[in-house]
Amino acid sequence: MDFNIRAAFIYSAITVAVVSLVFGSLIWRDKRNQERLATEARIPGTIVSFWLNRGNARALVEFTRYQNGEPILCRTEVTLPTGDVKAGQRVSVVPRPNSCGDAAVGLDS
Repeated sequence: MDFNIRAAFIYSAITVAVVSLVFGSLIWRDKRNQERLATEARIPGTIVSFWLNRGNARALVEFTRYQNGEPILCRTEVTLPTGDVKAGQRVSVVPRPNSCGDAAVGLDS
């Protein structure tokens, strides 16, 4: 019986640790995106399509970034901040350097 209590305690501690890491990383990522939107240069983008996925607004966003003076058309899937969104709406995008993925997106007012 003592073994079962110890095993249950260890399992519970591991579960709490994993859940804390998951939520902590999500909060950290959101904060990092907000800092990028506040401090880095924004470029205009357009919502091509959007849908709800488990209560989160997801969208396919299209924007043009420049690398070595050459335009590169990007389409990437992002999670949008809460708000009223529709296809064709303009958004502000801060792309990752040298990449189309993991773009920070803010809704224009």
